[in-house]
Amino acid sequence: MKKHILTLILASIIGILLIAMIVKRVVTSPYKIAVSDQVEMIDSEAFQFSLAEYHTALQLQTTNILLIDVRSEAEYNKGHLPNVVNVPLAKLMNEEYTEYINNGDRLTKVLYADSEVEATNALSILLLNGINVNFKYLRGSYSIAQQYIVLQPTPSYFFFSDEQAKYNFTQLMPTGSASVNTTTNQEVKVDLNTPRGGC
Repeated sequence: MKKHILTLILASIIGILLIAMIVKRVVTSPYKIAVSDQVEMIDSEAFQFSLAEYHTALQLQTTNILLIDVRSEAEYNKGHLPNVVNVPLAKLMNEEYTEYINNGDRLTKVLYADSEVEATNALSILLLNGINVNFKYLRGSYSIAQQYIVLQPTPSYFFFSDEQAKYNFTQLMPTGSASVNTTTNQEVKVDLNTPRGGC
């Protein structure tokens, strides 16, 4: 009889421990992917869409790419890239936009915003919710893509990223500044709106 009572107590303790482990896992792990894995994924080239790829898609009028503008509706209405849909970041997981988010494997879905950071935030939200099929973010930003890919294609910007903009020291010079050529003593005008080569 004592043997049966001990077995029953032991089975109850094991059952309680198993239930506690399951509850802990459900409560503390709501996300489909670990944050460290997510950061690694976003940093990989597999989740990046360069401005050169965007330029090629525009030239070829590619139909297997869906551009998603994650800026607010007001910003979208002020201007946007050609052939895009607006899914505001604040409403990214709303049911009204599921047709763009969960529309299968046939399209490459490219997220863009006013900065790469905002676009990667949108991608992070999708990854944390287990949605990672064919999503990428546009390197650079809306303003760079609009100016140097759509309106005036400039090859020096095809591989631009926000990271490079941090180190753009030409912005420190005032617009229309001039320097003096010491050999001829002539003033040389520098047009800062034209991209120049690096070192």
